[in-house]
Amino acid sequence: MQSLLTPWNDLIPPCGPAVIPISSHQDTVGPITRSMTDAAIVLSIIAGPDPNDNFTLAQPHTVPDFTKALNVNSLRGKRIGVPRRVFLNDSISGADPFVNIVFEQALAVIRSLGATVVDPADLPSADEIAISNNETIVLDVDFKIQINDWYQSLLENPSGVRSLADLIKFNGDNPTLEEPAGFEDQSELIESEGTNGFDSPFFSSLAFDKALGATRGIDAALKEQI
Repeated sequence: MQSLLTPWNDLIPPCGPAVIPISSHQDTVGPITRSMTDAAIVLSIIAGPDPNDNFTLAQPHTVPDFTKALNVNSLRGKRIGVPRRVFLNDSISGADPFVNIVFEQALAVIRSLGATVVDPADLPSADEIAISNNETIVLDVDFKIQINDWYQSLLENPSGVRSLADLIKFNGDNPTLEEPAGFEDQSELIESEGTNGFDSPFFSSLAFDKALGATRGIDAALKEQI
């Protein structure tokens, strides 16, 4: 069974030089590995302060060996919540049904390791999250700004692409190379290019995201279960 690790942005910069950015407000960099041991090994390598990212400068300069924190008994006595409503509904999430099969297998492993699985532990805002477009607005704005900055940071770029607008044009000019069957649609890139930066609609969407995901989402679910 694979392991997915999603650390905080102050541990690994979401828009570092080795990362093609999408949305720093909504994304984090983490490894997908064969096991938690492998995940700890990779995290020990990719974590660390980045002089170009202020958030990462708060961590110790020397990155610890995260494998030393591994403990097969660490889940004993812990409570793990399962937000089934919306997120595990294939007709809403669009996920392949096999994802839920593997998810249930993972829950069985978690139980076998001594954790109490609170199932369900639904987010009160789940239905609103499913129909909200605020996440897309934040993503579109973030992506345009951050991909443009990323292109400008490259010391060499043989393609000549220096911005999102250049990328859209390059894809259109080179369909055989960049638009294989099933991947011709550039509507998401075009939508992002049409944004106007960190404006009022962006900050309103960002605040609404936090309200849905945190205040009326995870935070509210935790209060119900305590």
